[in-house]
Amino acid sequence: MFDANTTGTYTVVMETPDPGPVAPKIVPIPDQLTVETEPLAFTVQAADANGNPITLAAANLPAGASFTDHGDGTGTFQWTPAQGQKGSYTLGFRASDGNLESSRTVGVTVRWIHDRDGDGMRDDWEKKYFGDLDRDGTGDYDNDGFTDLEEYENGMDPTLPPGPSEPVPEAPADGGEVTSLTPALTL
Repeated sequence: MFDANTTGTYTVVMETPDPGPVAPKIVPIPDQLTVETEPLAFTVQAADANGNPITLAAANLPAGASFTDHGDGTGTFQWTPAQGQKGSYTLGFRASDGNLESSRTVGVTVRWIHDRDGDGMRDDWEKKYFGDLDRDGTGDYDNDGFTDLEEYENGMDPTLPPGPSEPVPEAPADGGEVTSLTPALTL
């Protein structure tokens, strides 16, 4: 066509085809981390390529949590986990334009109020022995062969260096009688 009339004028019209109905899209939300009794809030946002109004909804909300759809493609999740609600939660959010919908999940981790750094050791114990919360439980502060976490779990002092083991008496036999007022103890 262009080779036959090289001096002519041509008009080329480029149009974007109508994509048809498209489900609304929820903006990605990063996983969340909080501690018992500390408030957590974040915004859920969605957009619809066709410009249709969006309704947002939430599922699998933990006890005490709320979700408010603002009617403008945004919504707010709010929750203050109570003591005893530590753990991992998977929240579901749905966006609908009345015909099509999409969904997204968000992970929420709630740490124990007494272990804000999540290393398995109570914060007050860590502060008593180490002065701060910088240790993660995997180290061996006193080099005795037990990790800090093992010492915490067994009620040990993680600052005592290794020493001789506890003596084990050989005589008198366990439950045996001693006839002398000054018995000899053999280890």
